[in-house]
Amino acid sequence: MLSSSRTVGRSGLDSLLAVAELVHGKLSKGGELGRWLSERFEPLSADRDRSVIETLGLLAKLGVPLVTTNYDSLIESVTGLRHVTADDPSIVMKVVRGEDRRVLHLHGHWEKPESVVLGIRSYEAVKHHEHTQTVMKLFGVGTSLLFVGCGQEGLNDPNWGPFLNWLVDFDTAGQHEHRHYVLLRDSDPFEQRGRIFALRYGPDFADLAGFLKLLLPESRQHCADFFAAMLNVGVAERDPGLADQCLNEAMVFVPEPFLKVPRSKTKNVTSERRAAVLRLRRSRVEQAPRLIEICRQLEASEDSRMASFAKEIGSLSWGTFPTCYTAELSFEERKATIAERQPGSLWTDERTGITYVWIPAGQFVMGSDHAHRDDEKPSHWVTISKPFWLGRYPVTNAQYLMYLQVAKSGEHLPKWNDRRFNQPEQPVVGVSWHDAKAFAKWAQA
Repeated sequence: MLSSSRTVGRSGLDSLLAVAELVHGKLSKGGELGRWLSERFEPLSADRDRSVIETLGLLAKLGVPLVTTNYDSLIESVTGLRHVTADDPSIVMKVVRGEDRRVLHLHGHWEKPESVVLGIRSYEAVKHHEHTQTVMKLFGVGTSLLFVGCGQEGLNDPNWGPFLNWLVDFDTAGQHEHRHYVLLRDSDPFEQRGRIFALRYGPDFADLAGFLKLLLPESRQHCADFFAAMLNVGVAERDPGLADQCLNEAMVFVPEPFLKVPRSKTKNVTSERRAAVLRLRRSRVEQAPRLIEICRQLEASEDSRMASFAKEIGSLSWGTFPTCYTAELSFEERKATIAERQPGSLWTDERTGITYVWIPAGQFVMGSDHAHRDDEKPSHWVTISKPFWLGRYPVTNAQYLMYLQVAKSGEHLPKWNDRRFNQPEQPVVGVSWHDAKAFAKWAQA
């Protein structure tokens, strides 16, 4: 979500709207509105904000819809995307469904003067425009919104203010699972409401582009940098819910930052932070088995909370996890580190993040005498002569993307541009038999 606004008080905003209404009315009556918009917005260039817009363009390629309240074409000039205004419902719904990657201008575009929301009456019109409000609500309840370039006052404009109030009421009723975020400088004021939270990207506007790039799933390093920054600013202890959601939605999980904090002996890493990181990781210890060994070393900590979490994690069954992870080991050598192999034992390969379950040798009945399909009849015994490791879950987009980056020189996911299928933890789809075979070979290298 992209928006922009000057920071003004309530009375200042009302004054601006009154002046805008006067200008809008005068120019419209004289037939000069189109010429005025063209003169003001067509010459604009994105030299100053180019890196920010380029990053937004990369997010758009991942299927993230871009919505703006600006009238200009800066995003389109940098990204090459086309634009659509709210008064074109058929195209707008394609954008909502992820079938079209145009930039949605909710408050109009300078090339269509009749679409521009400028003064009081046009704001009233968009507030009561059923299709526009429905589109906003679909975005609000269907995904997480990220407001870029929009401060506290920008969220209170005559259109967005009532919408966000509705969203807060909707959240309060317990009907909504998504959080929403506003990107702000460290010094920008913000008052949290509902599930709308501030994300601080740094002291200056110049820090914005770098922060946005951390949202791109280009490599494990980006995710490692993001997690490290998240922990360094104290998100784990101050807002564990936000930290947990970041982990859930990460394209690639990188365990190193979470292993580093509990072991750190520097003064700036407090016992509270160590305890918070252990609390955050205890439900995901399967993804970072080395944490068990670290926790056993921390059980004697003088900090009771940290010792409690460390003891809880350290008491987990060691036999279900490998005793070591070394990047240089082959797949067979990594499997050989499992100390115990009982039916149902789990093993997570740190290199790929794939969790395997141990299937012993034995027999089972396949098929059914009462099946609807002939090729499922009759029921018969099948013998598994050798035990093996079976992937516990379907291969995810995040895991397949890791393979593409390493083995396919950064090729995109099969459904890269389709928001219905490109979420990190969704099973990868659109993969051929040959692609699946190549992935399996890579995963077992």
